[in-house]
Amino acid sequence: TDNCKCRTGYYDSKLSLHEVSCKVCAAGTSCPTLGTQTATLNISVGWYRTSASSVDLRRCPDGSKEGSGCLGGIGDRGPCKLWLTGPYCRLCNVSDGSRYYDADESACLVCNDDAAGKVATLVTVVLATAFVVMLLLWLRPDQKIKCIVRLSHRTTSLYTQISLRAKFKQCLGFYQVATRVPDVFKVPFPKQAQSVLSIFEVFNVNIAGLSLPLSCMGLGNYVDRLLFTILFPIVIAVCIFVCSVVYALSSTIRGSTIKGGCRSLVRVGGLLALPHLLRLSFLVFPMVSSAAFQAFPCEEFDDGSFLRADFAIECGTPEHDQVVTLAWIGILLYPVGISLLYIVLFRKANRAILDEKPTALSRAL
Repeated sequence: TDNCKCRTGYYDSKLSLHEVSCKVCAAGTSCPTLGTQTATLNISVGWYRTSASSVDLRRCPDGSKEGSGCLGGIGDRGPCKLWLTGPYCRLCNVSDGSRYYDADESACLVCNDDAAGKVATLVTVVLATAFVVMLLLWLRPDQKIKCIVRLSHRTTSLYTQISLRAKFKQCLGFYQVATRVPDVFKVPFPKQAQSVLSIFEVFNVNIAGLSLPLSCMGLGNYVDRLLFTILFPIVIAVCIFVCSVVYALSSTIRGSTIKGGCRSLVRVGGLLALPHLLRLSFLVFPMVSSAAFQAFPCEEFDDGSFLRADFAIECGTPEHDQVVTLAWIGILLYPVGISLLYIVLFRKANRAILDEKPTALSRAL
């Protein structure tokens, strides 16, 4: 058997020098020469295996686009681009904060000095937008300036006639579900479709979709993303509630009477905030739930089991246990907590809705 070799189109799967077992070259490989072995398989661009002795060949998530991080190659050449390593070549091979992985480029890019500046700019824009919204709610130009009042009435009438609210909710729900397909089922979208969907990434409450070099600041891993996704809606909810209480307080200063002191003031502020809080919960519910449940799926490789959401985390380690604990907190707060909140609110407003006798709570719902 020492002189036996596999012909073109086949490779020798035996590691022994005295045994030969020829198998057909699978998708993602080519065997153009006589006597191809496992170690000398020609791996195509967009495909990955852990080592030259592995026959576990997998399609990379970015394998359908040009510039994939998985270079393929023969033997120990590759299988990743320069500076890339790990499962599917989706990790930087340095962890000193000098580089960060960019999924759009499928490359490990150099951290620039303006990394913190980009984050600060985003925070400034968010705060400025929130300030403008609060200012408009305080001044209410839609109730004072005649041309804006007329435009507001017409817009509201058109909004009601064509049921735009229901259509918007359906489109948003479909978008949020559709954009989770690549992560859940590992089915990548075409580049053109992905570029269109990324325009509306703001609706996903997804910090990873903002393409910020957070790794340059010691952030940006799955734990950071999950923590942000859980806490950010809570911070927004608290801000909405505080603004509503302040608005209710300002109404009392301007002449409106709220009986019962601070307790009633908080109750009135809560009822004012409730419609906005329900909209916020509708917006964040799918994305926080999706982010939390990503803490559980692991993928087995020849060299270990790794978390799909962050291949830098090895499953079964204390680090992964911490991630799972945080995910359970998110699940209890959102999929469980929000569902229970809806049940409680509708039970309290059930009689008013059935009798068609609106109360402050039923109107808020």
